[in-house]
Amino acid sequence: PDRVAFLMPSMAGAGGCRFNCYNLLHRIAVDGEGHESVPILVPNHGRGFYDTLTGASGHLVMRNAWRGMVAQDLLQKALHHVRPRERTPGAADALYRRFFGELIKAVESGNDIFRVMREARDAFAAVPMSGDSLPRIAVIGEVFVRSQAFSNLDLIRRIEEIGGEVLLAPLTEWLQYVGLAEIADAARRRRIVNALKLKVVTR
Repeated sequence: PDRVAFLMPSMAGAGGCRFNCYNLLHRIAVDGEGHESVPILVPNHGRGFYDTLTGASGHLVMRNAWRGMVAQDLLQKALHHVRPRERTPGAADALYRRFFGELIKAVESGNDIFRVMREARDAFAAVPMSGDSLPRIAVIGEVFVRSQAFSNLDLIRRIEEIGGEVLLAPLTEWLQYVGLAEIADAARRRRIVNALKLKVVTR
């Protein structure tokens, strides 16, 4: 508990948007498992989102976390490309689990994320695949639902089972959107220094 926290943002001025309910439901679930002391970090996706995260963790931790999120998006992209074409069922899932675990360790320890990703690239490229040309289907929409198999009824596997390849909108797309929204808000309020600072942070 003294080294773990959940991150589940909320939205400013969103009224009854379900996105605001997720952190509350997570709190109930975590407490129900007997982990009342584990904090849930709930930065608001409006003004100050990046300031909240940086204040809670520091710039170096934030940069490492961002690299980890980009890397996880790329791992998922490799999984979704290889899995519907693999000749040995389960090969892509096994690689994804392996390198996702290694990625988590690298993010936690500050080790070389790039090394992990180079190894993952080579391992996925070595999986025997059919040469089939598959229709590519984009899965977009609300970030939590599209990213959680439980919430979307395992939509990605269902598409793969009927012969499609999924292009899943990345998790980092949401963070980029938040950054752009904060920059636009700072510019609108004539806070030019804040806008420039956010441009640097979000690049």
